[in-house]
Amino acid sequence: MLPLFQEDVMVAGRDMGSVVGILTMAGTIVGGGYINGSSEITYTSGVVWNLPPLGFSLALIMGGLVFSRRMRDAR
Repeated sequence: MLPLFQEDVMVAGRDMGSVVGILTMAGTIVGGGYINGSSEITYTSGVVWNLPPLGFSLALIMGGLVFSRRMRDAR
């Protein structure tokens, strides 16, 4: 039997905690292509040109600032 918190998350009870939300957002971005591409760019061009972590971070922050209030209002 799963604890109540996990059941709420699994059935979309909208009781997802901050930690689960942050890990879910990170998991959607960090995948095999992201890891391989970042390491390849760092190896071939240097760490200065490894821009995907910066770009993805800015996109997540901007998306959160723009859409979080609308999504919470709409429930």
